[in-house]
Parts: sequence; C-alpha cells; structure tokens
Amino acid sequence: MPRARAKTPARPETRRLLRRALTAGIAVLAIVGGGLAAGSPAAWAATGQVRGQVFVDFDGDGALDTGNTASSGIANDIPAAGITVNAYNRYNALVGTATTAATGNPNYTIALTGVVDGDPLRIEYTLPAGSYDSFQGTNSNTSVRFVQAGAENVNLGIVRPDDFNSNDPFIATVLQRAGIPTSPANTGAPAVVLNRWSAANNATVTQVENPNCTTNQNCADFSARKTVATIDQLGAVYSVAYDPAGRDLYVAATYKRGAGLGALGLGGIYRINDVIDAAGNLTAGVPTVTNWTNVAATGGTNLGINVGTARGNTGAGSRLLDQAQGVFADSDAFAKATKVGIGGMAIDPDRRILYFVNLNDKRIYGITLAATPANVGNWATPASSTQRPFALTLRGNALHVGYNDTGEAYPFCPASSPGTAYGAGANGSCTGGTALQAYVARATLGATGAPGAFTTELTVPLGYAKGNQIYDWQGAGGAVANGRTQTLRWNTWTDTWSGVGAAPAERSVGIATTGGWGNGFIQMYPQPFVASVAFDSAGFLTLGLGDRTQIQSGNRQVAANETTISTASTAYETISSGDTLLAAPNTNGTYTLESNGTATGTAGSRVGAAGRDAQPANAEAPGGNEFYYDRGAIGTQANHREASLGTVLTAPGVSQVASTFVDPLGPVRVTGIGWFDAANGNNVRGYQQENDTGGGGFSTSFQKGGGIGALALVLRDAPVEIGNRVWYDADLDGIQDADEPAVGGAIVELWSDTNNDGVPNTLLATATTTGAAQGSTVYGATTFGYTGTDPGSFFFRSADAVAGGVTNFTKNARYVLVFRKPANTATAVNLLWPTATVPAGFAGLTWAQVQLTGAAASGSTTRNDSNPNPTTGYAPVTVGGGSENDHTIDAGWFGLSSYRLEKAVVGTPPAGASFALSIATATNFRGDDRRWVSGAASVPIVDTLSYSLAAGQTLTTTEQLPYGYVLTVTEPNMPGAAIAFTPPLAVGNDDTGRLVIAPTAEAGGVKLTATNSFTAITVTKALSPAATLPAGTTFPVEYSVNGGAITTAQLAVGAGGAVTIPGIPWGSTVRLRENLTGPFSWGGYIWSTGSWAQGATALVPDGSGWVTVTAPSSTTALQLTLTNHPYQPPALPFAGGIGADLFTVGGALVIVTALGLGFWQLRVRRRDRRPPAHRA
Repeated sequence: MPRARAKTPARPETRRLLRRALTAGIAVLAIVGGGLAAGSPAAWAATGQVRGQVFVDFDGDGALDTGNTASSGIANDIPAAGITVNAYNRYNALVGTATTAATGNPNYTIALTGVVDGDPLRIEYTLPAGSYDSFQGTNSNTSVRFVQAGAENVNLGIVRPDDFNSNDPFIATVLQRAGIPTSPANTGAPAVVLNRWSAANNATVTQVENPNCTTNQNCADFSARKTVATIDQLGAVYSVAYDPAGRDLYVAATYKRGAGLGALGLGGIYRINDVIDAAGNLTAGVPTVTNWTNVAATGGTNLGINVGTARGNTGAGSRLLDQAQGVFADSDAFAKATKVGIGGMAIDPDRRILYFVNLNDKRIYGITLAATPANVGNWATPASSTQRPFALTLRGNALHVGYNDTGEAYPFCPASSPGTAYGAGANGSCTGGTALQAYVARATLGATGAPGAFTTELTVPLGYAKGNQIYDWQGAGGAVANGRTQTLRWNTWTDTWSGVGAAPAERSVGIATTGGWGNGFIQMYPQPFVASVAFDSAGFLTLGLGDRTQIQSGNRQVAANETTISTASTAYETISSGDTLLAAPNTNGTYTLESNGTATGTAGSRVGAAGRDAQPANAEAPGGNEFYYDRGAIGTQANHREASLGTVLTAPGVSQVASTFVDPLGPVRVTGIGWFDAANGNNVRGYQQENDTGGGGFSTSFQKGGGIGALALVLRDAPVEIGNRVWYDADLDGIQDADEPAVGGAIVELWSDTNNDGVPNTLLATATTTGAAQGSTVYGATTFGYTGTDPGSFFFRSADAVAGGVTNFTKNARYVLVFRKPANTATAVNLLWPTATVPAGFAGLTWAQVQLTGAAASGSTTRNDSNPNPTTGYAPVTVGGGSENDHTIDAGWFGLSSYRLEKAVVGTPPAGASFALSIATATNFRGDDRRWVSGAASVPIVDTLSYSLAAGQTLTTTEQLPYGYVLTVTEPNMPGAAIAFTPPLAVGNDDTGRLVIAPTAEAGGVKLTATNSFTAITVTKALSPAATLPAGTTFPVEYSVNGGAITTAQLAVGAGGAVTIPGIPWGSTVRLRENLTGPFSWGGYIWSTGSWAQGATALVPDGSGWVTVTAPSSTTALQLTLTNHPYQPPALPFAGGIGADLFTVGGALVIVTALGLGFWQLRVRRRDRRPPAHRA
C-alpha cells in the first residue's frame, strides 16, 4: 500500500503535458535501451527479402553435397524446382511467396511486404507428394522455419524415398553359365556378384583377345567384387530385386537356353541374405542363400502360380544339358524364351511386397516378403494378346511396366512391317501389318499395394535402324550385316531357328559367314523385349531394350533345330544386340522419346555428344543418331555398335547410367557393365564380369550371347527421422506464430505403441529440445542465416541411422510421443524469443504454471499446429518407410493466471462506500487490444471490464488471462490526488495502474493495489456579535463533492458548534453553502447572509451562495468558518402568543421597507447630482 502524501494539484493541461513528455521520454529510453541490448544493427544480407535454397538431399543427411565425380557413386545434391515457399508474419498473414528454381543458390527469393528487416517470420515450404524433409543437418532443418526478415541461407533439404543414395552403393549383377548348375565347371562359379558403383576399369581398355586369360596382364581384376551366390546354388537366373529393409537380394529363375534351372525350377525365387550390413558395407563372410519359394508349387501354403512349363535339365524328355562336352539343342528353351517363368521384379520395402511379371499369363503378381510368402493379388498388365511384358519398376508409389508388340505370328519380318505375307529371300520384306512398338505404362499403388489402372507414359516405335553389331566382321566392313539386314533392325519374334511353314526357309537366326574368326557361323536376330526401365533424379527415363536372342542363346552351340547332336555339329557364335534409349519428361507425366540423339520434353532436354562414329552412318537410333553411345570398349571398339544388353540402372544424384554390356572394356567375348554419361550419353567406363573363354569350340560362357542378367542397386536402407518443435503459444491460438518463443529444454519421450491404440507402452528414448536462441551466434551475427538447429527442436532417428539411432525404433510402425513437464515443476521454462526485445510478463515462468495448448486448432495446418492431447500429452505417430521423415510433430505450451485487485484507503472513507475500478486497456504480449467488444467472451479476450470493491478488500478475479497481458486500470470520478496505483502506469504517473499478467508464487496471481486517500472538512459556526440561541438551534449546510449529489448537514451553534464532513478524496472540489439568504428571522433574531472564511481568507460565494474549496492532500481536516450576524429587536410590551410573533414579523417588515426606501432615496440623490445635459 503506498504511503499517503500531500499533493499539489496541477492544472489539467499541465498534467497532460507532463504525461506526454514522460511517455515520450520513456519511448526514447526504450529505443536506446533496446539498441544497447541488441548490439549494433544487423547487417541484413537480404534487405526486404528472405532467400535460400531448397535442394534434393540424396543421402538425406541435411548437408548440401557438391563436387563429387559421377564415377564416385556419391550423389551431388541439386536444386529442387517448383517448391512453394511462403512467409508469414506474427499475425499468420502471408507477407511474401516464391517458387524455387531448377538452378542457382539461392534458388528462391521472397520479396516481403508489410514487414521490416528484423521482424520475425515463419517460413513454410509446400512439398510435393512423395517428398519429405531431409534430416536436420548442416544446411537444412525442417519445412517450417522461424527466421527474421532480411535473412539469407534459409535452406531446406528434401528427400524422395525413390532417390535415396547412401553414397557409392553396390551393384548386384546376375551372371549365367551353360550346362547343369552342379557340374564341376559351374560349382563355385559366380551367379550373383557385388561391386561398388565406383569400381574402376578392371581390364585393359585396348581391344585384345586373351583366350582363357592366359596372359595375366590382360585378365580382368575381380578384387573389387564379391561373389554372394554361385551357379550351383541358384542355377539359371535373370531378374534380381533388392530389399533395403532386410538387406536381402531376391533372384528369379529364368528359362535360358543352355543354362540349367536350379533346385526350385522355373518358378524359383532365391533369397541371398544380408548382403550388406546396416552401415552399407559388405557383410563379412559368405551370405547364406535360401531357396525362398517356388511360386509354381501347389498344395498347402504354396502359391500355386502357373508360370508355364520347362523341361528338366537331364533325363528322358529333358533338355539334355548333360551331353558330352556340353553340346545340346535345347529347342524348348529357345521357343519359350521370355514367354514363361518370371520376368521383371520390384520390391516395395514399406508394404513388404515383392511384385513380379508372370511371363506366362502376362499378369503382375504380388507376394508378401515373409518366410513363407503369401499371395497379395494379381493384376492384368496392359499387354494384349500380341504383346509381351517383362520389365517392372517401382517408383513414386507406382508400378511401371514395360511391354512391346512381338509380331510373333509372323516371324522373320522387320519390326517396321511385321506383315501378314512374306516377300522372297532372306532379306525379303513382309507386307501388311502395323509396325511394332514398345511401351511403358504406369499404375499407382493403392493402400493395400494393389495397382490401379495403367496409363501409358511412353511409346517407342521399333522400326528404326539399329547400329551394326557386327561391323567389320571378318574384316569385311559392313558387308556381313548388309548381306543379312535382319542384323541392322529389330525383328518380329521367332520361336524356331529358321523359317517354317509360310516363312521362307532361308530366313534364319543363324548366319553363315566367311573368314578366319570363330566357327564362321553366327546366331544373330535382334528381337526386342523391354528388359528394364530406369528413372534418374532429373526425371528422365532410360529404356533398356533387351535382345531376346541373348535368352535364346547357347553360345558356341548347335542350332536349336539340330536333331543330330555331336561335337561335329555346326556351332554358332551368338551376337546379342540390345539398345539403350532416352526419353525426356513432360509436365503431364508422359515422356518424349529421343530423336537423332536429342531428347526434348516440356520438363527437360538433353543432347547427345557430337562427333561420334556411327555405323551405319546416321542410322543407329530413332531419328538417326543415338543419345547413348553404346559402342563396346568404352566407345572405341570397331565391331560392336549396339553393345548394350538391356538392363539399365541409375544411382540417385549421380550423373551416370549403368548398363549391361558386351565387351565393356578391351577384352572380347565377355560381358560386364558399362557406364554412360547421363548428360551427353557418352560411354565413359566399364567393369568386366567374365574373362574371355576363347574363340573356338563349345563354351560354358555365353560370351557375346549374353550370359548376364539384370542389375540391382544395393544400398543401405534409408533411415527415418521424426520430431520438430516445442513452442510457447503466447496468444493461445494453437498456431506457431512467428513472434512466439521456442521452448528450450522441453522433455519429449518416444514410446512404443505395440497395441496401436495411441497409448504408450515402452519408453525408447528421451530428448530435450534445443536451446540456442535466434540472434545468437548459432544464427550468425551479421547475416542471420541458418548454421545450426532451430531453437526448440527435437529429433528421433530410427535404429538403422548411421549415427544417433534409437534402439528398437524401426520404420513402418506406430509410436507415441509424450510431451511432459519435468519432475521438478519449479524448474524455469526456457523461453527463446525470436528477437532481442523480450516482452514483459514471462520472467520466472515455471513448468508448474503452464499447460499444453489445444491440438489441431482452427486455422492451423499439420506443419504449424500442436499435436499432443492437452490432457495426456500423448501424440500418436505412424512412422513410414525410409526417408519418410515426419517433422510435423509439435507441441505448444501456455500459461494463464488470475489476478488480484486490492482497495486500500488512507484516512476515513465514506461510510459503506464501494469503489469502482475499470479496465481501461487490455493488450497482449504484442500490444494488441484484447478488450471484449461483442460476441462470445472467452480466453484470451478480457471480458470483465469493471470491478467493485469495498475499502480494504482484495478481490481475486475469476477470469484468467495469458501471461504477457498488460492491463491499465483507472478509478473513474476519483481525483488524481486521491488515487495511487501500485504498480503505476509509469514513474510519476500513478493515477492509472499498470498490471502485467506475469508468473508469481503468490496465490491468486499478480496484484494491483488502488489506494485512495481521504480527508475531511470541518465547518464551524460563528456568530458576530455573539448571541444566545435557544437550545437545539441548528443551521443547514449543503455540500457537494466533485460535482456529486448535494448533501445537507445540520450545523449547531454553541460551544464547539461545528460539523465535520468526512470521506472527501484528496484534491476533491467541494462546494458548500448555507441555504439561508438574509435578512431572515431565525431563533428570535434577524440574520444577514452568512460569510465563509478559510482561516483569515474570506471565501466569496457565487450567485447561488456556493463557495468552492479544494480538499487538501492531507489527512488533517480543512477548517472553514461560517459566520452569521444576528440582531435582536427590543422587547415588546406584550410577549408571547401570536401577537408577539406578528409584531416581530411586522417589525421586520418595517425594517426591510425602511431600508428599501433608504436605498431608493440614495439613488435619487445621486441622479440629481449629475450635471445638466449640454444644450446647443
């Protein structure tokens, strides 16, 4: 309670001037003080803007990686185009927007409106479907950021699960050998090998023959690869798919001519377990191989999927693969190549489904990745009765299937005119029919993994001229190919070695040549099948066209229609001729095929390198020249101009495309991997997977006929990260506003949810939110660019993360985040404000004084709302697969408090008086008016605007207000001298109270005391001359305080004849009068009008008899004297009765009349004394 003190009342205008001056001075001090607190003004790097870069973070580590060579296999992060970036001010209003560009750093700049540099902002990035925040790291945080206007380097890395690259991944390559799998020659021979993407050329790059690798310097160096499965374990396999979650490879059987099937037969899928460890390195030792499933097996829990039939390897009615010296026709495999068994495979690691193409019924099947797989379903492909599917790729939650027209009803015809009738001769044309085409179609997967309807995204006419794969054969330039033009084009499929029926007999897959090479006979008849489809990070599609001949091949083998089998039979050297084509993306989701070496779509374009040696000239691809220069020996070999074999592979963020190849380096009669430069299509390097087995006789190696299957990228599974931010919801709207503080040191717990009921079961980890405040060195002293973790952040990483993983925190599961208070709730809440100026009302806030804000508030989004249940603190989370990071789990805390109003008095107040206090203004921490005007009254509106208190009463409000609210309180009709608020509005101005709703340990909240000071006025009745009046004689005195109601007090005359008027506020204006105007008769006397005096000073009444005084600022009563002048007329001869009264009254009238006549006479005399008027 403030002490009572005297005040010297000031004129109203003077007081107003003083208040204005004081307010202005405080404002100046605030500015100066703020400047001192914040230091020198920031040198804003992006005045009036916010700028930064959104980039594709291929390894998901939150760091911007650049400068890596393509051959390293390490991704270079690239700008992410088309991302909308919005800036919101403290009121959640949009103040600027930008869209990221495909190039540049920064690749977005937001021009801001309505804010100044240094104002707090919330930045939100709108990511497309299938994209997620990368891990919090050096150059990235989350898709909601809190910065200040003028900031730069406001960067975000994004990840796409399809584009994860754990850096220099392994490539799994499938290899094939002729004969039965368990033969001595095949036992231990590699069937699946792994080598790094970065594997260097492992043989000479100069064309060389080195039969049986007799010259060591020309042998391939296989030290950089590891064999993970052998031919005797798998048999003949082609397709391979990798499960990153299990780190297992799945390899499917293939019905390849001359190569024996393994133990599981035609429907066999083998699993190679744990080929790499959790860190992405090769597993020590030899992985185990499991005969996982034969999809064709029937009965019990078997799948019973009809994939067609195949003959046995040996025995009666078999393929006779055990013939002496490996001589066999294997006509059944020749006829059924790519028509039975399993085609392409793809794995959905999240849904745990393996998809494969059933070549027999042309459908796609899905089976679970369980120890005992179960059917998920099967779905038709777009392939018609005259088309065949093979390739299968999973990307962007969609299956992409490759298929093509086969024209098999009329074999030995050009793809450009598959015909319905044959012309004459080996090179004769066919007439009628429609040119063959290849296709890629896409179907989006539903929640259960079932694909929807397929939509065609690429169509490839197959009638184009192909490069010469046997150029200068036998030293004859283009003569051999020109003699059999089937080698320079795609052809309709054939299931027979040579023409039968309507097909001319001279038409054959076998061609006799002359000269000294090999046997003089080759098997070459390019038949297209879509072997693979690959997408790179820039959206381009690479199509791998396989040559069916490589499946029909039995290199150095007799013709498939040979009936007399012996070592004297003619053996044919097989030459496979695939192709690799590029298609550019369009904005509508389709692709445009390359033409003459250039692929141009509406969403991208690439141009093949110039200056290449094409054979035939300008006739190697659609439109003439080709984009991918698939010439053997890194583009230098003379003979093989279509050396790619159809399986293509991309590594995210790496500007190269891998492909299976014939003669990828210098040695001949081998297969391996070649790499193209993705930017210009040049053939840049290779890795040889087989050694040359010689140029004569029969061979277990398929040499140029293929002998190599599919490729798969093997890499560490992408981990997942969840989390984001805890903040203080100062305005209680449930939205993370730009000017609200983060909370450092908040506790967040990660619990398992084994029952999937949103209730925590087992505590896995505990995190505390980061505590660096914006504006600190973490943010940079001059640029306010991002260099660290945003304040208030928290993160949990899955157990398979390279660093910081949480044990038992796995992907594709449910969890509960629990936001709770510390055990010691007296601990202070660490509020991290976004600017140097901290509003009042939050100092000393403890965890005991806060509660969780409402979840999913109106007007919020999943990115800026609060998630936990306000009562339990539980926030259930469904965690997705690798890279599906979830940085949208936030929690807001807030505090409310009642407050107290106290009425204190100095002096004696009016008896029974009540005192009204009014809320003059109510503002929140921003200074916004929060007084109730109309509509529903609720927090945080201040809806009780007045209170009534008795003297000495302390009232605790039932209304609770957020911390940081500021109330100004007045007491209407109370003079400034009589009121003193504690705390006051300002120093020297306590006429108005200022109450900041702030944390306090006192019950009821912070307190505002309004102290009123009261005095009294004592009026003493004096008579001059003294007279004795009848006992009980009083005189009425009226008074009014501060213009209030008129009150009458009876003033007695006699010893101590005085009246005291109590309860007058200090500084009050008091009006008094004796409502008797003389002369009048009272108490037996004749009276004149009374006269007032304050001490020796006479008080002059107004026309109505009122005198005005100012109550003193003191508890000592003000002394006034009211003096009346009585006259007692002489005694009458008779006394008493009505006669005496009439005489007295009559006498008075006579006196009054006499006085009136006297005044009139005086006026007449004055008039008579006037000088006479002047006359002219």
